[in-house]
Amino acid sequence: MAMASRWPIFIAALTSPSSIDAMHPIVNQCNGAVRRLPLWPFYALLLAPIPVYFWLAVNGNLGAEPVQRLEHVYGLFGLQFLIASLCVTPVLRIFRLNLMRFRRMLGLTAFYYVLAHLAIYAWLDRELNWALVAED
Repeated sequence: MAMASRWPIFIAALTSPSSIDAMHPIVNQCNGAVRRLPLWPFYALLLAPIPVYFWLAVNGNLGAEPVQRLEHVYGLFGLQFLIASLCVTPVLRIFRLNLMRFRRMLGLTAFYYVLAHLAIYAWLDRELNWALVAED
């Protein structure tokens, strides 16, 4: 109970004008650097594990249950990228770090991983039996 009451004080301390003014030059430098970054290398980098893990599964390097491991890895990546895309706005509001141009990329990456998760589940685990997929 005492811990919950400290959160508003912590957030207020982070967003107070004095703390923001102290971080202002650093945040401006970071925002300027982020603005100049191209997005296409990030798409390639973030989506690279999809074929890599599929290749590992095909070659039997994911353990005794490669299909189940592949499903879990893709699902976990999808959830992590979804959470990362949802954290962009609070980071902007609290720390004034503008990562808005990466939010769409993170959301699309989450979508591609969830789509890969669903495709592996429906195709390899349930062998395209849509009744079993819908039942689950």
